[in-house]
Amino acid sequence: MKSKKILHFKLACIEVHNLKAFVRSFNSCGPGLFMFVVLLFTGCSCKNPTQPPADKTLIKGTITDSLTGQPLAGTVVSLSTGLSATTDNNGNYRLIGMGGGAFNLVADKPDYRLNNGKANVVANDSATLDLKIYPCQWETVAVPLPAPWDISVTHIKDMCFVNELEGWAVGYSDFMGMNGGFGIIIHTSDGGYTWQMQYGCPNINESITYIDFVDNQYGWTGGIDGIMRTTDGGNSWISIYTYDTGPIDFIDRNIGFLVPVRYVYKTINGGDAITYVGGIPMDTSLDESVRKIKYLNLNTCWARTTRELFKSVDGGISWILALNAFPPIFYNLDWPTVALECLYPGYVWVEGKFSRDNGATWVTQTSDAYGALSDASFADPAYGWMSGFTFMIHTVDSGKTWVKLDFPDYQITTVQFLSPRMGWAFASYSGTSKKILIYK
Repeated sequence: MKSKKILHFKLACIEVHNLKAFVRSFNSCGPGLFMFVVLLFTGCSCKNPTQPPADKTLIKGTITDSLTGQPLAGTVVSLSTGLSATTDNNGNYRLIGMGGGAFNLVADKPDYRLNNGKANVVANDSATLDLKIYPCQWETVAVPLPAPWDISVTHIKDMCFVNELEGWAVGYSDFMGMNGGFGIIIHTSDGGYTWQMQYGCPNINESITYIDFVDNQYGWTGGIDGIMRTTDGGNSWISIYTYDTGPIDFIDRNIGFLVPVRYVYKTINGGDAITYVGGIPMDTSLDESVRKIKYLNLNTCWARTTRELFKSVDGGISWILALNAFPPIFYNLDWPTVALECLYPGYVWVEGKFSRDNGATWVTQTSDAYGALSDASFADPAYGWMSGFTFMIHTVDSGKTWVKLDFPDYQITTVQFLSPRMGWAFASYSGTSKKILIYK
């Protein structure tokens, strides 16, 4: 019955009485005839549509380092149309199928400045465009301060850039780990090349340790002397909380968190009101406090001491110990290891450990750097930096491998990267001279 139905479908154009006779004949001839007929009618009834010719238009070339002339593997070369290719070990790329016309190509590789070029190509022909890209480098810029802060302020402790031009930084007198006041807030609008004082305390009564901005208008400072807030980009600052804040982290203009010692507090109105959320179950015998706090969202957050890492999934109400076994490092009160970075949706780094699933599993990472790591900043899940006392370490593969850069005359305190080609690090140089290192 199944064979007859298939055959009827294939022979729908045959007159009915002929079809019936054919079916009776088929039944007596068996399956061999059936296959022959199916193949015959399939070949006769199906047309082979004309396929459009493949677009063989080709733009090719080589990407090299502008200083050394060496070919650069792993460079992404892209068109505005979305077509892209990655260079091979010889620095060669091939873009195929864009049709004829004039095209703008962009060469993009971490730690190199973007470069672009134009190629004109005829349809189904080829054109060659070689590009050189310039490696990013660290440059040192002095940060002069007026008296008495030029001598009194020993370290710039924290910074926050909201874009490649505008950023803020805070510091105070920190001699041998002792809080000495003279808190300052400084601001740049040219990417860190010049700085203006926005706030300065002229005595030992006030220290400023943390700063956080959510845009170029709303920002907060924190420390043992409380919170100050600005709503006009730092032109004016007002005190809104007079108790020790510990590290601070604001999600938007209204919602923020602070953690004095091990107690989590929250504000939902920009700091006008502060309410207790929960406590972190630290090992109190270590006589420590939380040094870094990072919120991925309203629920998932991380808190870091020098020896322990804690996680919360309910906004800080309850906490679990995520890590308490870090690789061997030296520890001192003046320069503790408190590196911590988190990126959405679940990337977490501390020194020697990495998780891509919000701490469900951890991978051990190694580097040739031995020493306390004071800060960490990742521009994306692959590209990041960590700062040490007189060195920094750098990765382009999420921390599988690290490269160490030594800065023997600098005491690096904090680092921030916005992209794989734009970052900053603050340092003290040969005593009290303040420097900013700009990477671009």
